[in-house]
Amino acid sequence: MKFAFLIGVLAVAAVAALVFRAYLMGRFDRSYQHLQRLHDMDDNVGVLEMGWPPADLDIHKRRYYARAHLLVGNSALTVGAYKRALTHVLVARKGVSEGTLQVSFPGGLDSSIAHALIGLGRYQESLELIGERAEEPDDSIMRHHAVQAAIETGDDDRARYLLGLSTLNSDPLLEAGKLRMEGDFLIKLGDYPTGVKLVKRAGLAYQNLGTSWGDLDIGYCVGHLGHAALAQDDPARAVKLLSTAETLIVRIASDDRAGLSEVGAWHARALAKTGDYEQSARVAAKCMEDAVWTDSPRLIAGAHVALAEVARSTNEPEEARQHLEKAASFYQQIGAQRDLAETQSHIRRLQTPGHFE
Repeated sequence: MKFAFLIGVLAVAAVAALVFRAYLMGRFDRSYQHLQRLHDMDDNVGVLEMGWPPADLDIHKRRYYARAHLLVGNSALTVGAYKRALTHVLVARKGVSEGTLQVSFPGGLDSSIAHALIGLGRYQESLELIGERAEEPDDSIMRHHAVQAAIETGDDDRARYLLGLSTLNSDPLLEAGKLRMEGDFLIKLGDYPTGVKLVKRAGLAYQNLGTSWGDLDIGYCVGHLGHAALAQDDPARAVKLLSTAETLIVRIASDDRAGLSEVGAWHARALAKTGDYEQSARVAAKCMEDAVWTDSPRLIAGAHVALAEVARSTNEPEEARQHLEKAASFYQQIGAQRDLAETQSHIRRLQTPGHFE
């Protein structure tokens, strides 16, 4: 009798466990489906605000468990939430190794990981991950990341070499991106005529492609042109270009806080040089807010440089110096040699007439 009772208890417990498991699975399914809908609608903020799945979620090994993390990682990369993106994409990569996730897009998950590492200023780690794939003719995305890391660390010879390599069956969108990157690189080196020409070609290529995201890429191009105008001491033209760039970016991707922070830094500096101090202060403050949200040391440093320009323009040299020293610290931390040298030059010239270039 007791044995029969025990069997009955165990059976009830087993059924209860199955019911509870089914409940968890159903809740998991519904959460995943909602996440997928948000991702498909490009509601990246909605994806991140779901707070699901948590990075340590490891229940049932459903085939789309790893894909859920990939969706969150993709959305995080799109808006520039680099630290969060890296966390989720690394979990997704674990799914690939366990056979619960398959990816077929160029570069695979390593491309997304490299992207996040570069956003976080971890350039050497990204280059180690990319390795020899930077020179493979059929891996334009990895080469793109390698060029960006080389540019940011001041390895100009490496950047030139990689930009000069040919590719096989290159995507027109990637070719336009290569033109834009090379043009921006030359602008940073001070070759404004050639850099501007390449950026304009990139903008025209994006326009001709007619993609739904075209205005975003064109916005980045216009931002580079604004940077060139500012560097050539034409702040009024720079303000017009950078304002247009922000409008184009917001029109397509108002949640692109990384892109808006980068363009905002140049915009704030240009506004300060035209004497529009109140607007420059507002733009610089928003630029810093976005930069901090992204966890990007490079963007935070750029925001400090913008705030320094605002402070210098309003005759607050000590505040300007403090911002520049913070920017220099960030640049040194990530090995951004060109930006570090420029910032140190600004610090030395702070007490002399003129302005940051």
